[in-house]
Amino acid sequence: MPEIFRAIAWGRSNVLSETVACLRRSGTRYALGPAWYDVDRFSDVALLAAHLDQHLARMKMLSGSTSGWRRSGAKPPPQPLPCPATARVLRRLGLMRAGR
Repeated sequence: MPEIFRAIAWGRSNVLSETVACLRRSGTRYALGPAWYDVDRFSDVALLAAHLDQHLARMKMLSGSTSGWRRSGAKPPPQPLPCPATARVLRRLGLMRAGR
């Protein structure tokens, strides 16, 4: 688990405020997005990463199987992730596949 998360008392109502305080003390840049996924424990982070990997794989499969895109020679439009910044961080931490 990354050091920034080790001092957090997980599973409590103040996880967000503790995490933000740790990020501020360390000088780490962060951004808060809309609430979407409850992440209180490292296993929740791993589950989120797995779900995002599945989402990306599904989008890649769907965009690659559309014959119209292939016939026209155009690339399919990029598929949005619900939380692209989170996905970038999870990739940097090695929790998501980098090639997707």
